[in-house]
Amino acid sequence: MIVVGSFDRSMVGTFKRTEQYTIEDFDLVMNIIRRTDRIVTLSSILTEVSNLAGQLRDDVKSRCFAVFARQIELMEEQQLLSADIARSDEFPRFGLTDAAILKVAQSGRLVLTDDFRLSQYIDSLGLPVLNFNHLRGPNLLR
Repeated sequence: MIVVGSFDRSMVGTFKRTEQYTIEDFDLVMNIIRRTDRIVTLSSILTEVSNLAGQLRDDVKSRCFAVFARQIELMEEQQLLSADIARSDEFPRFGLTDAAILKVAQSGRLVLTDDFRLSQYIDSLGLPVLNFNHLRGPNLLR
């Protein structure tokens, strides 16, 4: 949603991969991001975003990827070896990307996700997590 919304806010509710979100959701996420000093990401997350954005219409895809490239430059990409993640106890249960997110959470980083199962597990470990769906609608962060 962040990449698509940063490219064209009006596409947030119309692109098939972000249609479950609203422009207000995009504004909320951007408000949360503005309150952070840095954004940490993982190559597996960036790959998933790239694959989803790759489903945009050809006439907008290259321009959206230009926005995405600028956003990547502003993020701190943590390098985690897939082999190490695959050896974790969480890998069979959550898969590569979510198990990697759990590793980042274990370092004390706040995780923002709309994945209920992942957020509940992170919370059960006493680690910082925000489930985006719990912030949607009337709230104090807008």
